[in-house]
Amino acid sequence: MTEKNKNDEEEKDIFEEPNFEDFLEEEVESLDRGKRRRFIVKVIAIMISLVMVIQVLNIWLNLFSLDSLDLLRSSKQFSQDEMIQELKESVVTIQTGGSKGTGFTISSDGYILTNHHVINSPEPLIVTFPSGKRFVAQLI
Repeated sequence: MTEKNKNDEEEKDIFEEPNFEDFLEEEVESLDRGKRRRFIVKVIAIMISLVMVIQVLNIWLNLFSLDSLDLLRSSKQFSQDEMIQELKESVVTIQTGGSKGTGFTISSDGYILTNHHVINSPEPLIVTFPSGKRFVAQLI
């Protein structure tokens, strides 16, 4: 070998081009990292969504709790009772200007019992019976 060929071979060793496969490995690694990152983001998004759905369900269950449903059922049963139906007829509505309240007839001659805050206004008291009849009442 000549001196020049020897130098060329040494330069080839020094400046040898990398193999194409080396570049492919780096690209594959970067693609894998990108896929892994997207997968992690998807998992986190799904977990956050699940937590939000669970919170909404929890709120709905608290709104429609079993206790309130039981109260509704028992109220419906009581409203069907004959005695309750009779007592409902004695409940009246009392209006004074802008306020409104309820009272109970306690005698057949027209006495009505109610709370003081219902009749606190000096305006005329209008009493409405369940039948729809209206009367002007006086304080005693």
